[in-house]
Amino acid sequence: GTCCVYRLLEENGSFKTKLVQVIKIGFVDDLTLWKSMEGTGDYLPYGNFVIDNDNMKLYSFVLRDYTRTTRFFKFDLPKIDNGIYNEEYDCNVVTLNKEDIEDMFDFEHFEIIQGCCYYDGNIYALQGFNTGSYAEPALRIIDLSTKTIKQTHWFADINLNEEPEMISVDSNGV
Repeated sequence: GTCCVYRLLEENGSFKTKLVQVIKIGFVDDLTLWKSMEGTGDYLPYGNFVIDNDNMKLYSFVLRDYTRTTRFFKFDLPKIDNGIYNEEYDCNVVTLNKEDIEDMFDFEHFEIIQGCCYYDGNIYALQGFNTGSYAEPALRIIDLSTKTIKQTHWFADINLNEEPEMISVDSNGV
């Protein structure tokens, strides 16, 4: 339930990063919203984050193992100067609470969430390990206007058998 926001800086031809904000989900222990297994904890209740720059929204999604669902939350995207300064992080920390939730919806369970990105009203979300594991690699395209999975592409169908990590869509939609 934590997203670190970094600024990429160039110095003398090389790049480095600087932590500029931390965004935390303030209800990660809530069994009705985020977690789904009392006492033992979910297998991977960490969450994933994606920014909708078109509408200045932040989406966070988490695996709810006990209920076998993947839950999505929609928030206003915090401005970079929002939050309370934290000396340990040397930046502002924003905590998103229950009352900050603009929308919430569930899908079938994704097996191991990986990288994701936003493009043209959709979240492109990767899942899984290698082909043949319990978590088959796939790409799900989530239509945010209808809150539906409009496509699922199983990597094994096109002979891609490795664990996916990250996805990006360029300005041409490729």
